[in-house]
Amino acid sequence: MQSPIVLSKISVPSLLPDTVPLLVLDHEERRSTRGRVTLSDGREAVLRLSRGTVLSAGDYLSSPEGVLVRVEDALEDLMEIASKDSCQLAELAWHLGNRHAPVMIEGHKLYFLPDPALIALVRSLEFSVMRLKAPFHPLTLSNCHAHTHGHDNFQTPELGSEKRGKLGTSNV
Repeated sequence: MQSPIVLSKISVPSLLPDTVPLLVLDHEERRSTRGRVTLSDGREAVLRLSRGTVLSAGDYLSSPEGVLVRVEDALEDLMEIASKDSCQLAELAWHLGNRHAPVMIEGHKLYFLPDPALIALVRSLEFSVMRLKAPFHPLTLSNCHAHTHGHDNFQTPELGSEKRGKLGTSNV
């Protein structure tokens, strides 16, 4: 048996071969920095990525032996909720986030991984849920412009504060 290929992340190579093996990963696997994986050509490989690395579709990995691999998103089972009412979707996103469920937002739709308790919650709030397969890219801190637990950076009309936050620049 051949030893596995050891892969690490690289910037996009200037010269790409005609065919490059794919590494198809789901949301959780794209966040994993260590582990055994199987390439699209059947070869075994080992991920050895820097701590905190999150892979995305289109990223390239290489081995010391010169093996080049392209990362692709796996299609995952997802639950989709659609609503034209932004306030309703925001409330639903809050409920899902309050349960620490990863959520993807695209336009007037929310997506989350299938979970019987979450599906029951969504239905109890009178949303209809549809199952589908698609790549899953939930919101993370890296998707957001800023994250703080302090609240002193937002304008407070009652106090007359002149500080303005990223989310609001006018009195509420």
